[in-house]
Amino acid sequence: MLINQSYEEKELLIRIADGDEKAFAILYKHYVPLMHPFWVKISGSPTNADEVIQETFLRVWLNRDQLPEINNFRNWLFTVASRQQLQRLRKELRQQEKADRLLARGTVLSEEGSPGTGMEIREIKSLVAEAVNSLSEQRQRIYKLSREKGYTSHQIAAELNLSVQTVHNTLSAALRQIREHLTRSGYNFSLFIYLLLKIF
Repeated sequence: MLINQSYEEKELLIRIADGDEKAFAILYKHYVPLMHPFWVKISGSPTNADEVIQETFLRVWLNRDQLPEINNFRNWLFTVASRQQLQRLRKELRQQEKADRLLARGTVLSEEGSPGTGMEIREIKSLVAEAVNSLSEQRQRIYKLSREKGYTSHQIAAELNLSVQTVHNTLSAALRQIREHLTRSGYNFSLFIYLLLKIF
């Protein structure tokens, strides 16, 4: 069943508000093909698009009592999806910032701790070392001053006769390059975050 007229959609929304799962399935099957290509473009990944859509329709079901009051369901649905995507981006940004802070601290990775992580930790240590060695001379110097000597950005700037902003930008670029090296080596970002949190 396709939703061709507004009154049909309104009827579906009323039925869903009453807990009608078949009506919910009809609505879902109608809107997913419309939403998916758009969210693939926005999120850059079919998997991410699927997750945003699933989270969105979960919100639809959980808030089904509000559906009969919605005048333009399509606009409302895309607004909910936009909020879900924004929440995902904020979460990813917080994770990335956390990883950058941990890398910048340069705390020595421990090979002890949770069972089953020893090999992964050793591999990450080796990959980080490879990534650092591949950095440009200036990025290496700034990264190592921050990592090995615990210098602040102001101290590094004074040591190397650079502006603080240059130090910030260079360190950020170094951390990004290390992160990309880990990703290319098969460590997705979520696993990297997990391992860092387990060992620090």
